Amino acid sequence: PRIRGSPDDSLPRGARPGAVPLIAAPAASGLGRVRPIRLAGSATGAVPGDRLGAVLVIDDSESARAEIAAVLQHAGLFDRVIEASDGIDGLRAILQARFEAVVCDLEMPGLDGEKLLRAQRGRRGAEDVPFFFVTAERDPDRMARLLRAGAADTIVKPFHPAELIARVETHLRLRKLRAELQENNAILEKLSTTDSLTGLRNRRALEEAAG
Repeated sequence: PRIRGSPDDSLPRGARPGAVPLIAAPAASGLGRVRPIRLAGSATGAVPGDRLGAVLVIDDSESARAEIAAVLQHAGLFDRVIEASDGIDGLRAILQARFEAVVCDLEMPGLDGEKLLRAQRGRRGAEDVPFFFVTAERDPDRMARLLRAGAADTIVKPFHPAELIARVETHLRLRKLRAELQENNAILEKLSTTDSLTGLRNRRALEEAAG
């Protein structure tokens, strides 16, 4: 395994600086043998805001996985790119670490991308993490089903690097805007129910509580 860059909070608990973390499920999970996930640092590049933590790339084709990881690394959107060599490794990673985005193949032996999407969407606090499919699948009905299930986008192989980055950037920007909107709404709600001089709940808050 090859490592560049410095560890951050996106890695599983217990990972040591300079070591390859083993992203593994509990022994009783029956997910099989523990394998290391390969990490690569990121290059500097255009970033829509602050650079984010980690992106997970899941593909059972080593060449396809390396190509996607290289494109994401060169774009500099993330501090690190973490690779999972199949659906089982991808599931381990999703369950035990936090990622800012997931880029996944659809058809993989053992555990396909559609099941991984459901696993990601089922995690508390990870529902809004953009999940992208990069796949040779061209069935429009299946693509529509993936989007309805929560996929951020689907990108057809062979892909153009600029298209992949543009789509990832767009959804990262949308996620940031949604978070800012929620924060602003929370502030406005607090201001509307709090007296600006005393900091106590105002008449509107009391009326809403009584009603």
